[in-house]
Amino acid sequence: TDKSLTVETPITKTTEEEKEPKNKNKLKIVLGIIGILAIVIAGILINNYNQQRKIESYRAEGDNYYNQGNYSEAKALYEKILQIDENNDYASGRISECETKLQELTRERQAKVERQKKIDAYRTEGDNYYNQGNYAEAKASYEKILQIDENNDYASRRISECETKLKEAEFRRKYAPEMVFVKGGTFEMGSNNGDSDEKPIHTVTVSDFYIGKYEVTFEEFKTFIEATGYKTDAEKEGGSWMWTGSKWEKKSGVTWRDDEEGNRRNSTDNNKPVIHVSWYDAVAYCNWLSEQEGLEKSYNINGDDVTMNWNANGYRLPTEAEWEYAARGGNQSQGYKYSGSDNIEEVGWYWSNSGNKTHPVGTKQPNELGIYDMTGNVWEWCNDWYGRDYYSNSPKNNPKGPSSGSYRVNRGGSWFFKPGGCRVASRSGSGPRISDSGLGFRIARTP
Repeated sequence: TDKSLTVETPITKTTEEEKEPKNKNKLKIVLGIIGILAIVIAGILINNYNQQRKIESYRAEGDNYYNQGNYSEAKALYEKILQIDENNDYASGRISECETKLQELTRERQAKVERQKKIDAYRTEGDNYYNQGNYAEAKASYEKILQIDENNDYASRRISECETKLKEAEFRRKYAPEMVFVKGGTFEMGSNNGDSDEKPIHTVTVSDFYIGKYEVTFEEFKTFIEATGYKTDAEKEGGSWMWTGSKWEKKSGVTWRDDEEGNRRNSTDNNKPVIHVSWYDAVAYCNWLSEQEGLEKSYNINGDDVTMNWNANGYRLPTEAEWEYAARGGNQSQGYKYSGSDNIEEVGWYWSNSGNKTHPVGTKQPNELGIYDMTGNVWEWCNDWYGRDYYSNSPKNNPKGPSSGSYRVNRGGSWFFKPGGCRVASRSGSGPRISDSGLGFRIARTP
């Protein structure tokens, strides 16, 4: 029958006890996966946190460098941020800013180099002009430096020095006496054909010096008075001594402003030698002239006490030895009796040809060195104290006169003297406060 052919399939039933182990395994797997994911996520989060901290650190450090103007270091730090976060807008923007700043700095450095090259060139140019004595061109070069760098101390200082030199040059051009360089040498000082104070003839050596080409003029001395307000001894003592033709008389009110007769001088007398000036007035003029030209003063004046600085390069009166050496023609001397000739008419104004007055300087012939009026016109103050017997014990080298005395040396004769008193060897002396109508001065200077 059909029943005999039917095979029954056994039905298997899973019990709850059998399902439980399988579920536990699945849970373990899920939990394991979750744990792994948690670890991965935690790692990612930690890494992101660490990366963000690096970014913040690089940003802070980069910003500090940027604010300090160190754009290269700042850029390097912002680039480290992009290595971490290539899309970081802040870092990208700051890198662009750094590159712009670096380009600006490069241009500024190049411009600074070019400016410094110009400054150096103008400085060299200015220094060359200055050393050549061309102070106007030197000043212009230094001013170009200030156009580039208005705070350049060197240029400012040099401009001030140039202005001083230009003022000194302008003063010399207008007012300073013209000087003649006298090369030093050895000569025989004194004479056997004059007064006893000219003896004995003795050998003297003098060093190089400068001496005035002309006697100091009325106009030159007037400039000194107007600039300083100086009061001469004649002004302080109420007058000056006048030669009347037969005797000396002190005339009240006569000063350096007046002529040989005591009349007030005017512009026509500007080029005549100044008169009515004392030895003290002459040395005061020398010191003032030194100051105007930026030279070291030769005299320290304290009332009647005057001390000499022989190392100074400023103006002074010539020593008696320097005066006679220059009057004789220095190393060009022809041995003349008067300064530049044996004929006094050619070289000097004296009693016979002067018309009883001084004459403009430089109107007679010069001597061998090109110096005028060392014979006649006016007596000239020398620096030395006068010693009648000084020649007997005078030192050979650069004699400077006695250490003290009552009179200062006068040399050269004057408009009212006879020829004998106008010889190059003739000597005289006056009290240092004395002023008179035949006494002036010329200046000297040590190189």
